[in-house]
Amino acid sequence: MKPVDGAITFEVRWIHRGPIPEAMFGWLGPFVDWIEQREDRYMVDPAIPELGVKIKGGVELDLKALRGSPGELEVPGGGLGHIEIWEKWRFPLDAVSLPSAEGSGWLAIRKVRRRRSFRLVDGRAVERPVSDAELPGCSVELTEFVVGRDAYWTLCLEAGGDPETLEDDLRSTAESLFRTPVPSGVLLGLPESMSYARWLSARRAG
Repeated sequence: MKPVDGAITFEVRWIHRGPIPEAMFGWLGPFVDWIEQREDRYMVDPAIPELGVKIKGGVELDLKALRGSPGELEVPGGGLGHIEIWEKWRFPLDAVSLPSAEGSGWLAIRKVRRRRSFRLVDGRAVERPVSDAELPGCSVELTEFVVGRDAYWTLCLEAGGDPETLEDDLRSTAESLFRTPVPSGVLLGLPESMSYARWLSARRAG
């Protein structure tokens, strides 16, 4: 089974417990493209924060390895996040390859994802259709996810394309998107900034 591709991405993510605060939709929106709903399965045994293993929507195996960090992202108007460098590979799957969602080594996570996507034009982030999100540029994701009966939400910026421009893509998109202060009561600090892999590791340890 050969990987579909390999790629380097720069990402910053925050994860919170509970439903998405209503103010976040206005702060990050408008989300005019389609809303994606899917179930992903994450390997949590063993839980290694530097390695992510996910079955995406039942059709693809995603592997990602943490390759370091260039520093932190300052959110204009309040907030800090860890910028992480990830190397990713994707493998196609068929139904017979899927592990049981009930297995102790896997955790099923149901997601409702809203996204916007941007590319740099003359150093400025310009929005484009989400269908172009796989092209070089940066996407922002606002997702509510459910584990069992517990709801969580996550905000993520992910830049992909030329490794030499990824940090500029991410920082320029954040500067363009976060023009007003973070909504009152929402914390986008370093304690909340983590990947799904790190969140799963902390959740298991807790």
